[in-house]
Amino acid sequence: MRFSFILCLLLSLNTLAIAQVDSLSTDEVFVEQDSSKTKKEDIGLLYMFKGKPGRAALYSLCIPSAGQFYNRKYWKAPIILAAEVGAVATAIYFNQEFKDAQEYYIFLLNGGTPEIDRAQNSSSARKLRDEARQTSEYIWFGFGVFHLVTVIDAFVDRHLMDFDISEDLTLRPYYQSHPYISSASSGLTLAYQIR
Repeated sequence: MRFSFILCLLLSLNTLAIAQVDSLSTDEVFVEQDSSKTKKEDIGLLYMFKGKPGRAALYSLCIPSAGQFYNRKYWKAPIILAAEVGAVATAIYFNQEFKDAQEYYIFLLNGGTPEIDRAQNSSSARKLRDEARQTSEYIWFGFGVFHLVTVIDAFVDRHLMDFDISEDLTLRPYYQSHPYISSASSGLTLAYQIR
């Protein structure tokens, strides 16, 4: 279970790194060596955390909802914290249920007398143990996916904060006559303002 969680985490981080490198491909870092300029290639795991979007993703990756605080989206923080704390508490509860069921299963295998309110044979005790383990693993997996979604949310949200949107996006018809051509053209124009 832990191996698959770590594998999913690394694959997701690799995807974020590729997206970050592609979106910042025009940024170049020059280092002077022997009075000549050479291009330094920053390719690595930490390169994706460069810039404001990368910082937001890093903060959110390290501390739940810290990237949302960095982006000043304060209303998201309690929702994320409640969901992650609830998932961890539920996973811990089911992990304890698994340990109790495991002890009871071993107790029955060693010839112990079944309790009245619990499973009466070792096969039903094993089934209860496996269900508790599976539920705990599903919750941990869901927690990891949700945490990565919050990291991606912080990353994308920070990108969109710097996105320039004009107030006046109007669609209007136009008619234009060409001075050198005897025909005229008509169509629609999308007007926008560049700041």
